[in-house]
Amino acid sequence: MDSAATVKCRECGSHLEGRVSPSGLVTCSYCGTGYDLRALNGRGPALISRADFSGSCVTGWRLGSPIGGKPVPGAWSITQPNDGQNHPLLVAPGAYDDFEVAITFRFVSAGPEDFVFFRSRGGAEGAMTLHLWRQGSVALRWQMPDHQWQNYIVTTPPGPPKDTTDWRQLRWIATGQRHRAYLDGTLVISAVHPSILHSGHLDLRIQAKSPSVTIEISDLALFEPPSTSQ
Repeated sequence: MDSAATVKCRECGSHLEGRVSPSGLVTCSYCGTGYDLRALNGRGPALISRADFSGSCVTGWRLGSPIGGKPVPGAWSITQPNDGQNHPLLVAPGAYDDFEVAITFRFVSAGPEDFVFFRSRGGAEGAMTLHLWRQGSVALRWQMPDHQWQNYIVTTPPGPPKDTTDWRQLRWIATGQRHRAYLDGTLVISAVHPSILHSGHLDLRIQAKSPSVTIEISDLALFEPPSTSQ
């Protein structure tokens, strides 16, 4: 573990020690946060936490509900039943105001009204959310302190035609009031919203309108946000 000996966990401050997974991740033995050693060694500690789906349990991000999930070849499968709730399925360690988060996933079973979303800056003061529907529409939205949904800030039309079960990458960068969203590498949202600037929790959720929704996730990572000059 010489490559990690001088690196400290950004979540708890402990030195990173432990078994390196086949995917190149090391998990903090104290708090469970996961790090990609190749990223740490190559370009500094820009990577805060990456979920490790290579084992029988997810590490790096914690499971946020009893729904859990299961490993499938090269990914992690999660099924959300339509129980009237949107549970925090995977939760990033710590609390953040500015961040960059990215997920690579695909809908395995979903209807046209089902969507996956990130909920960020979550706390007593409210939260910001970024939604992706099966057909490729992306929306930025926010919640008041009472968790009541507010109007959409920006909603995009469906993405370029492709199979709805194809792999998609959704990336969200939040720096102060500015929010940028990328779908499969293309900038689809760049908007300013003056509310919800506090630090808070960041998690991944599914809103099921169908009887159930199943997705597979191959990558889920949280980074330090780029500088405002980028």
